[in-house]
Amino acid sequence: MKKTWILKTFLCLMIFSCGNLILQAQSVKITLDIKEGKVEQALAEIQKQSPYKFMYNTKLVNVEQKITIKCKDVTLNYALDELFAGKKISYKIVDNQIILSPKNILNDPENDKIKQIIVKGFINDISVGTAMPGVIVQVKGGKETVLSDEKGNYEITVPGNAVLTFYCLGMKTVEVSVNNRIVINVNMEPDIVSLNDIVVTGYQTISKERATGSFTIIDTKITESKLQPDLKKILEGQAAGLTFDNNGNVSIRGTATINANVKPLIVVDGFQFDGNLEDINPINIDNITILKDAVSTSIYGTRAANGVIVITTKRGQKDAFKVSYRGVFSARAKTNFDTFNFGSTSDIIDGEIANYDQTWFYLGPESEMSPVQDLLYNNDRATAITAIDKLRSFDAVRQLEKYIQRMSITQSHNLGISGGSEKSQFNAAINYVGSYADKKAMIHEKNEKLIFDMKNTWTPAKWISFDMSANVLYTNSQSPLDEWSDLLPSDEKMINYDKMIYAYSNLFDASGKSQNIRTPVPSSVLAAFNDPSRAANMLSSEYNPVADLGREMSFTNSLNVRLSGNFTFKLFDGFSVNVGGAWRRGNTNAKEIREKESFYVRYRVNSWTDINNSMKKYLPYGDILNEARSITDNWTIRYQANYNKSFNDNKHRITALLGGEIIRDQINGNAYPTRFGYNRQAGSYESINYLDFRSGVYNNSILSYTYPSMTDGKMSLRDNRYTSWYGNASYEFNSRYIISGSARLDLTNFFGTDPKFRYKPIWSAGATWKIANEGFFDNSTVNILNLRASYGINGNIALGEGPYLILSPGSYSAIAGGTYYSISSPVNDQLRWEKTATTNIGFDLAILKDRFGASVDLYNKLSTDLLASDAVNPTTGFANLTKNVGSIRNRGIEASLRSLVVKNNNFSWNVNLNFSYNNNKILTYNKSYPYVYDFLDPRTYKEGFPVGAMFAFKSAGLDAEGYPQVYDRNGDIQSGNALFTFGDADLKFMGNSISPYELALTNSYSFYNFDVSFMFVSKLGGKMRMDSFTGMNYTNRHFAERWQNPGDENKEGMVYPVYDAMGGSGWQFYLYPYYDVHVVSTNFLKLRDLSVAYNVPDKLTKKIGMHNTKIYLQGRNLFRLTAKGVDIDPETQQTAYDPDTYEYYIATAMTGRPEIYFGLSFNF
Repeated sequence: MKKTWILKTFLCLMIFSCGNLILQAQSVKITLDIKEGKVEQALAEIQKQSPYKFMYNTKLVNVEQKITIKCKDVTLNYALDELFAGKKISYKIVDNQIILSPKNILNDPENDKIKQIIVKGFINDISVGTAMPGVIVQVKGGKETVLSDEKGNYEITVPGNAVLTFYCLGMKTVEVSVNNRIVINVNMEPDIVSLNDIVVTGYQTISKERATGSFTIIDTKITESKLQPDLKKILEGQAAGLTFDNNGNVSIRGTATINANVKPLIVVDGFQFDGNLEDINPINIDNITILKDAVSTSIYGTRAANGVIVITTKRGQKDAFKVSYRGVFSARAKTNFDTFNFGSTSDIIDGEIANYDQTWFYLGPESEMSPVQDLLYNNDRATAITAIDKLRSFDAVRQLEKYIQRMSITQSHNLGISGGSEKSQFNAAINYVGSYADKKAMIHEKNEKLIFDMKNTWTPAKWISFDMSANVLYTNSQSPLDEWSDLLPSDEKMINYDKMIYAYSNLFDASGKSQNIRTPVPSSVLAAFNDPSRAANMLSSEYNPVADLGREMSFTNSLNVRLSGNFTFKLFDGFSVNVGGAWRRGNTNAKEIREKESFYVRYRVNSWTDINNSMKKYLPYGDILNEARSITDNWTIRYQANYNKSFNDNKHRITALLGGEIIRDQINGNAYPTRFGYNRQAGSYESINYLDFRSGVYNNSILSYTYPSMTDGKMSLRDNRYTSWYGNASYEFNSRYIISGSARLDLTNFFGTDPKFRYKPIWSAGATWKIANEGFFDNSTVNILNLRASYGINGNIALGEGPYLILSPGSYSAIAGGTYYSISSPVNDQLRWEKTATTNIGFDLAILKDRFGASVDLYNKLSTDLLASDAVNPTTGFANLTKNVGSIRNRGIEASLRSLVVKNNNFSWNVNLNFSYNNNKILTYNKSYPYVYDFLDPRTYKEGFPVGAMFAFKSAGLDAEGYPQVYDRNGDIQSGNALFTFGDADLKFMGNSISPYELALTNSYSFYNFDVSFMFVSKLGGKMRMDSFTGMNYTNRHFAERWQNPGDENKEGMVYPVYDAMGGSGWQFYLYPYYDVHVVSTNFLKLRDLSVAYNVPDKLTKKIGMHNTKIYLQGRNLFRLTAKGVDIDPETQQTAYDPDTYEYYIATAMTGRPEIYFGLSFNF
């Protein structure tokens, strides 16, 4: 029901917005009764009766003409037609203005008698004050057309009473009446809407009306108005079908693979970009195009099955030196730790008492007990409870929330410089982003990023030009090694855990100063402290969680340099050749340092002390360093021929390109062995015998077996090489019909040695019918009505396996006396590209002079030959082998609606709605799963179900003793170890963890100097598991609601079982989180952002040389609605994997909190 009303709300808002515009045009009724009057009188009367204003030049339009007119309650158009009948006045309604001009008389028979004159002039870009070459100058209604030269000059022969039209892509069209003038100079200004009608594919740039594929051009106003420094956040909600999951992963039109790459291809300035979207400066972007279907993406071949995001950065302008600045300061609220599902301190203490009562006979030495266990073990019950009750007043969780967690603070600064001359233009931008407590929201966390972009265009002659781009990215980050899961209380860490914060630990004294707390100590280590002969050589065992947090840190820095260049040779009219390439090199250095003063190091050095001689340390005392470095080196060389020509007065238009490229992508990684006794000042460390450590030589000589986290070192290498040839062509007839096609052949050094699998071209074909341009379609209300269709095949590749035998080293085995190896990839020369065949049908509509527009696409993506595990005969040595046997289908609909509801001199209102639905289904997947819990893994793929399918046991309630029960496939009740005999048929399909429906509604208003906008986002139809009390985790907030007495199982809503520290019968408590009663809806509606901006009038800042000054205030994540019974943010729930327990669990991310942004921008 919730999903229905949210959808209805969106539709009603959109219908209202669009309907308001249409009703405004139809509702105006005009009454005129003028006898022997003047046109001027009628105009004044119409202005009184309507919201429209007349604009005209009195020198060109004679409003003194005599008229007689009588009409009652007629439409505005009818009144105007009657008023100007028989007069040489034409009108045009633009927004709330009626523009009057002399009627075009070019087709008048008397036109032949009018003298032909030569008109000359200069065309200027008023925004930068430079000449404009390549402007189309045309006689309105005639055939005569010329282009302005490189200096912006033009010359044309026209009738003396003609009207000239000046058109240039990206600029507002200008119309000028000649009136027998022989010199007409024209000023043109940028048209932001037109700039956003350019489709950039990376290989070519074409106008939107000439494209046949499915794509979305994101308005650059969006990137400029959003204040987030992360491009991913900016792109959310801006394109139908472009989605982001809770982990920030981006996808286009669903998941189309199992083991291959799932990310869309990112292209920056024409070449593949191997970084992330957040590594791109959003302030320096000129165009963003999202390519979705095969005809749009197939030219990228085997890299494009997941869609393509094409980004073009800004370039310089001629003869205009401009300096711009934008600074933003933002803060994100702290996370309320209630979302972590912790119970109160009192409830957790009750749980620990219950745990003690069931496990006291298993407890080890007193030094390894918790404080509550110690009190219960060493005192009578009454005395112990009295002492324990005093601990109930402490709340370590709230202390961590108050003192360890930090509000995330971010500042960003962007400085841009651009300018140039006729032959050379440049643009440079430097962007700095510094954040504190951004990801973990902890003290000591800091992240910095510096991006430098430069682009230069050099045109030494008409026939040659050179474009060069440079990008430098530097990042530096530091954060504590501890995660929140390491600090927050957990029932799984109660015994024998070296660092332990209990729910009742008091981390701060009365003055607010951090203090030491009790933590478990092995009895053998405690004995050494109690032995006077050994104690002096033992390191302190005090643990101060707050002070210790900054002693175990990770440090990562990286430097990436990217250069690209392209020569363009214009050999003759319509034909050019490009030769260019890109090169990128990156270095990353990651360090984990545990200082010698940290509890982690002291604890382990004490544990690795000789049992008889405390002066002898088998583990050197000093910092512990883990370090890894990687070098990325890739390059692309491209050569391409282009042809673009129109014939027979633009009746026929041909566009084609043919080219090839060579790509090499190399990553060299090196993780060094753990270094002990590390001294940062000296750069030295102490050597240890890794073999002795691994083989247990010291086990009988040390106090405790507490091993440090250590690695023997590891090297990795990726060296991928591609050679490709591609072509693309399109033909347009009479601005009505377009057909296009493309093909590409990719070869690689790694994939498949069998020739029959190597030469498989990727191809596509598409067509567009511009119905509104047909002669039979006579409807002035409809400006654009296009029907599009396309079909094609894209590819994908997974380089984890190939034609060669690949072995992976394991760890040292004391039993075998050496390191074991496993086969990560057996020999397989039959592997080939994955294929995705996409069918797309869409239409585009624009009505009422583009006041309302819509684009709707239906698509079917069939991905076959997927690299997937296939069950094979176990005698081969493998239960599953990777083959091209999988298939996935994605079907869906996307709709983008836009409406300019109101626009006049002082107020405008725009509405945009993006909606997408994706139905995903795995058609073929033959992997064998030996255990039922394999199906509970969120990464499990099952034939006949979607990627992200969620399965659960069918709950049968609790039995008379409070233990959970389930129904099997036959409807019989089962429990305990019987669950391990279950198969997939005994599980219930709950739905998809990936929401199939997504909506985004944006309203934008401009009122005088203020700009206001807000965006709602919604995801519908998804499912998630709620973290809950499952029978053992007594720190959970629902522990107090558990089954406690016979008969509780009959209470309405009782789903929480009895507490059993031993886990009940078999693994039923471990599986209880996967019961259907814990699955809820992820439906939500959020006010994602609300923005207010004030445009400071230039007259207030011109004295200090500033103009285009803007002040911003923006809020994010300010409001949320969720499904019934869901009291946490679905976007913060992430499925995490614990490598120590090999289990998946529900984790809460430190995101989704309200954010506030303050910004200032201006130009010099």
